[in-house]
Amino acid sequence: MPRTASWAAGLIIVAAMSGCASTPNEQRPAPGATSAQTLDSTMSIPGQQELNIIADAVQAIGRQDFVEVFAGVETDAANGRVVVYRVPSASFDRMIASRTDVRRIQVSDAQYSERRLLDLVERIKTREHDWQQAGMSVNLLGVRHDGACATVGTMTVEPFRRWLADRFPGEPICIEESGPAASWGG
Repeated sequence: MPRTASWAAGLIIVAAMSGCASTPNEQRPAPGATSAQTLDSTMSIPGQQELNIIADAVQAIGRQDFVEVFAGVETDAANGRVVVYRVPSASFDRMIASRTDVRRIQVSDAQYSERRLLDLVERIKTREHDWQQAGMSVNLLGVRHDGACATVGTMTVEPFRRWLADRFPGEPICIEESGPAASWGG
């Protein structure tokens, strides 16, 4: 189950673009999305709360002190560990090794940092007028927690794939079929 605020950031971008953004205190994950808060309040998975605490702490340090290498985190409750994705970095690895909970952390390589992918998401977002003029819409815009790519969700996959390839050649962009965001009411 991916654990990263990157998806939340992507969902917020999409919600804002569709005019249904809520205030920060009212944000809820989309169906299928997970977060520490959602898991803590709705599920009783043994050890999940401890994993969420570790994931949140590593994520905060990664985003503050290792922005050029940190990609994301995910909890692996079945194996009792947190998987941390980062662009290979000796200093980041030393930070992880110095933690008292190091036995519950698995470090995995990422191709791109979260910051690099979020910058790409912003560049795509700035072209919103262009893709709307071409008759395309985006329903999801975010980054993968494993640092593989920026993710674009749309109902017009192939036309959008061509549009992105022309404007962002060689960039790490994953395109998936995705319908409009569900309304949470209220």
